[in-house]
Amino acid sequence: MLVYVGAPVVAILAGVALALAARHWEGGWRLWAAVTLGVLVFVAEVSWWVTLGVVGIWQPSFGLPLQLCDVAGLIAAVALWWRRPLWAEITWFWGIGGSIQALATPVIADPFPHTTYFTYYVPWVYYVTHGSIIGSALFLVIGLRLYPRAWAVLRMFLLTALWTLAVGLVDFLGVFAAAPACRVGQGAALPRLATCLNPNLWDYMFLRQPPAGNTLLSLLGPWPIYIGTATLVGLVTLVILDLPFWRLRRQRRRAGSGDGAPRPTGAGIGPDPDGAVTGTGQLWEQRSR
Repeated sequence: MLVYVGAPVVAILAGVALALAARHWEGGWRLWAAVTLGVLVFVAEVSWWVTLGVVGIWQPSFGLPLQLCDVAGLIAAVALWWRRPLWAEITWFWGIGGSIQALATPVIADPFPHTTYFTYYVPWVYYVTHGSIIGSALFLVIGLRLYPRAWAVLRMFLLTALWTLAVGLVDFLGVFAAAPACRVGQGAALPRLATCLNPNLWDYMFLRQPPAGNTLLSLLGPWPIYIGTATLVGLVTLVILDLPFWRLRRQRRRAGSGDGAPRPTGAGIGPDPDGAVTGTGQLWEQRSR
């Protein structure tokens, strides 16, 4: 059990160490560190679906990369490889906001000491992936100075709402296709969509009902009330994660740098006209569009 608990701690501490090193020591090693870390995060994320396929239990009803942390993991890898401001923002807000909650109240179908807890190494993948997402966010924002830009909270809130609507549609269509008894027009009312199937199936982002066990969603009321309360909690989380950068953006605006985003300081690694950070060499900070 200690191995699984320690895995995300090691991943987060490694991210903190990389972030501090990248922030204080220049050099092309930071580009290679970003690419390597992106590969590790991508492999950890994809290995979950590969494992489900190898053991023969993958199903579209629960094995698609639609959970917020799944998307954050894939985007974290992309952000580390290409370092676009928007991708870094998604990694910071979705990665940290979602992964901290996931690590604090993990959702694992067969908990310790069930034999399947160890078979398929599912908990290892779960903890390492979420820990590495947090480490990647710290490396991008603290180490590589890809700070959230002005209006980042509004941008992330709208993006999260759109993604939630899209995932909710997938859940609805999955239930509609898989369970004829739940189909509208065959004697089933819409509220029955929340309970007509196994709760572990077609419940991406837990929009049909909260996961079993004690999680944050369990404290936010019954379905569908917790969807609204979770929205408010999510908005507060976005604001809290953005707080450390308010003063920085205000200082940048006063200094005449437009929207308050950091500007390049030196040659070598630096932003291109589209906002991507490229090159190798000296200290850099991203430029916002």
